[in-house]
Amino acid sequence: MDDQLMEKHPQEKSKIRHPDRVTLPPELISKLDAWMKHITDRHRGVRLTRNNMIEWLISSYPNELPSADIKTIAEQFYDEERFLKDAIHELRLKKARGENVSLAEILAKGGPQKTPNPKRTTKPKVAAKVATTANGPEAIA
Repeated sequence: MDDQLMEKHPQEKSKIRHPDRVTLPPELISKLDAWMKHITDRHRGVRLTRNNMIEWLISSYPNELPSADIKTIAEQFYDEERFLKDAIHELRLKKARGENVSLAEILAKGGPQKTPNPKRTTKPKVAAKVATTANGPEAIA
């Protein structure tokens, strides 16, 4: 009977994902561990796991994030390329519905006025240099 199950789903175990897991960078794990050690050193009988600490931190926050936190998070993780892709997607949807809208109007709504996240690991795409002449734009090598 086990062979029949394996025939139907031979790769099922390897495809199981754990969407409830979060990966933290080493410096944040160290910070979390230091907090846990500080608590357990001061209070005998306390047993903590990283999950306990993260659950406590999240549950101690209100259900609605404060406006100041939302603004800070949006500025820290703003991605200009993502904003432009979203703007183009919105433009296409509105044009498909027959709305008269321009890209400039969508861009005017804007995103946070901050440069993209400096911690980004991807290299920005290099745009071709363009010079405007009387005959129109020309690419510069």
